[in-house]
Amino acid sequence: PRPWGPSAVPRSRTPAPTAPTEPPLKIDARKLLAEAHDELIGVLDTKTGYGMTALRAIAQAEAALGHIEAATKQAMAIRHERLRRETLIAIANELLAAGDYRGAMSYLARRQKHMYIGQAKSHILVRQIQAGDVAAAMGNWQSPEFKGNEYKLPKVVKALAEKRDARNAKRIVDTMKTGYVSEALIYLASAQARAGDIPAALATARGFRDSILNFQEIWPALLAVARELLAVGDKRAARAIAYEVLKSASKQLREKGVPSGVIDRTLDVARVLAEVGDMDGARKAIALAVRSVPNIEGQQATLYRGYAYRNAVAVYAAIGNPAKARETMAKVNPKVAFIKSEALAEMALVAVEQGDLDGAVKIARELVGSDYVYGKRDGARAYLAAARSLFLAGNTAEAEKLS
Repeated sequence: PRPWGPSAVPRSRTPAPTAPTEPPLKIDARKLLAEAHDELIGVLDTKTGYGMTALRAIAQAEAALGHIEAATKQAMAIRHERLRRETLIAIANELLAAGDYRGAMSYLARRQKHMYIGQAKSHILVRQIQAGDVAAAMGNWQSPEFKGNEYKLPKVVKALAEKRDARNAKRIVDTMKTGYVSEALIYLASAQARAGDIPAALATARGFRDSILNFQEIWPALLAVARELLAVGDKRAARAIAYEVLKSASKQLREKGVPSGVIDRTLDVARVLAEVGDMDGARKAIALAVRSVPNIEGQQATLYRGYAYRNAVAVYAAIGNPAKARETMAKVNPKVAFIKSEALAEMALVAVEQGDLDGAVKIARELVGSDYVYGKRDGARAYLAAARSLFLAGNTAEAEKLS
């Protein structure tokens, strides 16, 4: 989900349903999977990215049906190490989803040479927390096999934050000794805010020591608190925090060599301001960010400037200013023209979120009709997003046409 909500943007003429549900499908899952396997593997070279992605999809489907060995066989055929590792973790997660924690851990242990075992086990903890078994997850976290594996612990803290469990989130953060603690502290601040302890959340957000990377640590933590305040309706406090971040960021934005992350955080501020109803402040924050993009320097400056403009396009679209979005998109250097199609796709996705399917389809046609290969790809993304919205609304005929 995007960090800004529908209250900050104008409603469209084609509103999406408020509580969509998937229409029931009557299918023979095993037969469908066998057909998918034969068709995909017959057409795609499994040495290519598309082929390996197909193998991963088949492996996950096999695991969901309980065919663990068949799923593993498909996973081990994936030649790309990271994709193979992630697929094996996904298979273990299917075991966990079925309530077989011992089976999931045993599965990981037998295949640890094919993956980073600490990362895999952290995935297991996250799934346990999401399933509501926090006590079991915390017990497993304290086991010897988790010692020294901090790489993915921030995701565990994030899962606890989503459960409003600030106490256990802090227990984990207090034991962390590596640089990964910075990301974990951001989630801890969010957890404390969700639990209603705003003073503790702000103390955590402002408590980074010897940090020169405000845009990576302090500001995201503060904005996480601001979003939690928004969730409970305290717009005044959220607005104050947003301006605190903006004041700090504006000093760096005027300097040459500004990190692109500072511009991204400024755009995050604009989203918060838009959601509290301060549209004038939101527009000024976006304009400040856009004016500062040329100050990005370095070997890949053209690329990072392009991405910064793309992010600004998405925010302009979200606050209901498509003209400014397109004006900003025009600033992207032709050398990174693919970013323009990404920016247009972002506009289309925002239109879908706002229920403006006509506008989304119009942008999709513009992209697909272009001669640029990435435009066709991003246009397809836009079409599919609109199709899914129609499908969830029960309009399957129109959804199929768009698909």
